Amino acid sequence: MVQGNQKAEGEEMKKILCTMMVISVMLITRTALGKNLKYSCTFSNPHIIEYKNSTFHEYNGKDTLSIEYIYDTTTNKAYMIGNNGVSEEIAILTSSSQTTFIETTQSGNVTVTSIYPSKTNKKPSIHSRHINMLDGSVNSQFYGYCDEIK
Repeated sequence: MVQGNQKAEGEEMKKILCTMMVISVMLITRTALGKNLKYSCTFSNPHIIEYKNSTFHEYNGKDTLSIEYIYDTTTNKAYMIGNNGVSEEIAILTSSSQTTFIETTQSGNVTVTSIYPSKTNKKPSIHSRHINMLDGSVNSQFYGYCDEIK
């Protein structure tokens, strides 16, 4: 009886592994055949405006920020990968003059990244954050470049 259970468990494991392999091949094929764009962005020296106690406070930061964007042109879906992991699906607006990613968080905060065309893979970019706090808001604008990963 024990051998029968072990044999059944082994067969079940084979089915699971086979299913995982099929899914992996499908994902690899989809990625290879699909039109995915990936941008790896680095931003620095933010300009920050805080609104606190009924007053605006303005200063320059020294932070560096790294974000990646993945855009599937076939499904028109986009995702952001940052220090908090992978986002939910985000909005994307495309035109000949720019590609803009818009994330709205569950708490209602908004981030916007615009990537501008360039003759090289290094594209000028601006990343803006609009963060609401309990006692005010923090808004920042970062400047940098996004490398188009092919």
